[in-house]
Amino acid sequence: VETESANLEILAELIDEGLEPIGGESDDAADTTTMAERLVGDGEATRLGAAIDEVVGRYAGQPIAGVVVMTDGATNKGTDPVEVAQRLRDRNIPIYPVGLGIPNPPDVAINSMLVQEIVFAGDRVPVRLQLSSTGYAGRSAKMTLSVDGLPIDSRDVMLTGGPQFEQMIYEPGNTSGMKRLSITIEPFADETTNANNTFEQTVRVIDEKIKVLYIEGKPRWEFRYLRRVLERDRRLEVTFLMTEGDSDLARYSDQYIDRFPEVAGRAFRYDLVILGDVPSQFFTLRQMQRIEELVREHTGSLLMLAGRRHAPQSYVGTKLEDVLPIELGGLRGATWQSVSDEVFPVVTSSGRISASASLESPQDRNDGVWKLASPLYEVPRIESAKAGANVLVTLSDADARKEPYPLITWHRYGNGKCMFVGTDQLWRMRFKRGDKYHTRFWGQTIQFLTLSRLLGGNKRIHIETDRKQYATGDRVQVFTHVLNENFEPARTDGFAVFVERVGPLAEPVAVRLEADPQTPGLFRGFIPTEQDGRFQLKVEPQLQRVANTVEYEVKAVALEQREPAMQKALLEKIAALSGGQYLNMPDLPKLAENLQAEQKTTVVRQEKELFDLPVVFVLILVLGAIEWFCRRRTDLV
Repeated sequence: VETESANLEILAELIDEGLEPIGGESDDAADTTTMAERLVGDGEATRLGAAIDEVVGRYAGQPIAGVVVMTDGATNKGTDPVEVAQRLRDRNIPIYPVGLGIPNPPDVAINSMLVQEIVFAGDRVPVRLQLSSTGYAGRSAKMTLSVDGLPIDSRDVMLTGGPQFEQMIYEPGNTSGMKRLSITIEPFADETTNANNTFEQTVRVIDEKIKVLYIEGKPRWEFRYLRRVLERDRRLEVTFLMTEGDSDLARYSDQYIDRFPEVAGRAFRYDLVILGDVPSQFFTLRQMQRIEELVREHTGSLLMLAGRRHAPQSYVGTKLEDVLPIELGGLRGATWQSVSDEVFPVVTSSGRISASASLESPQDRNDGVWKLASPLYEVPRIESAKAGANVLVTLSDADARKEPYPLITWHRYGNGKCMFVGTDQLWRMRFKRGDKYHTRFWGQTIQFLTLSRLLGGNKRIHIETDRKQYATGDRVQVFTHVLNENFEPARTDGFAVFVERVGPLAEPVAVRLEADPQTPGLFRGFIPTEQDGRFQLKVEPQLQRVANTVEYEVKAVALEQREPAMQKALLEKIAALSGGQYLNMPDLPKLAENLQAEQKTTVVRQEKELFDLPVVFVLILVLGAIEWFCRRRTDLV
């Protein structure tokens, strides 16, 4: 391509998982067919951002007029092209994306499926999915739920022509084990692709009850509603301990006890202890130590539900202050602080992806649900969340505070978990909505706090991953809680786990996890996902009898098939960020007008002796000759 200012050389590369040269200025006409034959998109992934980065790096130091990318904008691996565009702008290298494809092809796609990774036998499990459609508004499509490839339920869904949310119910019956759920939308004959009409997820069905002990003082509103939730949940085996009220309840009902057990075998049987508005003086030092040991050593969980009389301020200076995910700051006996009636709970970024605070989808509807839990009237005075704690829900008056108020917060303590709920007004979610969201919050929270114990058992070494399914290119986040032979947190710099692909002739690969400086005995690390398949995480053979095993799955995300539409908004964004221009195919003849060859001025300094220059020698010779001639004429010679 020749412009008025300069000659520009064009070098062509094919993008998939890497870069492959497919031609350049030196190619003659005879190579045209060969170049066209190379344009085959058979790679397993598209690394758009990384490819632009790499091709610019190959010609570092040479003048680059711009990068022309002919693409549909799909990218599912490597560096974000937006980040690359920002870096190239600083180097005055514009990107000119040329959009290929159809912005809105006729298509129906299941974009996501939300279902609990662990479900209980005999339960009714909602399977919520987000789907989108283009070109089929007002038409009906058949949606089918299958388990391990066998259809179990189907219904018709009316397509809206845009994003919509649907739900089906999975009832696992009384069988336990791993089950593969899939939902399929029957494709239309003229649909662009049917690769995105099915979404799959693996769930684990367990047949075991969660043992919960709820310790409460005065039977306040939150207790009354929460008790109903706990008693109706078939997954739970619930025991109550009331510190106020009828002292004879434990004599007449097996559902009540009169004191927290000090005997280890009885104290450690509980998966979760819910501690309400109870004074710390109710417990002996031995009882409080048992609760702390349940969490730290025996993978149990503690949930404190704040109360105006005793919790959490009564626990300053006690064994349980260390367990809580909040800093009390020596506020023993401190009164609660009032909050405006306009203040409401707000879900944080951590809460959006948590198994506890996600009560509805999409996110704006979830935010609306949490607004129902107001007014709160008062919240306990808290210094802050502890370092490393996960704040799931805060208050909407964050601008008026030094830091957001940790309304719902959890962290890992030793081998278990502890959560703090800083209000007793969550029952207000029921107002004009029934018990749907109140029940969902407590059910999901109890499951989140207890499942690691159910799945890992009472092991000295417990391995967890942040998810059970990953796309190729993701990172698996691994947590491992390690206790030594004395059931004390292991204090080493690192700990090794082994990842092994499920299948014949698989070789385990060691992965080193680093110690968490905030939590003794906790080790963290990441595992790259470069291959598809099912994988297991284990410890070394001599420790396997005291450790659990975790399985996860990696699947390639065929983005071009799941999202066949051209990503025009992304292409326009990287063009604008880099200082380039988005082009359609008819605009290609104008490309040469936009490309300007980079001009550089180079100044070279060189020092030489004056008498080494020929012109100086000649000049001196001429001046000498003139002087001699003048002397000759005047008889001075």
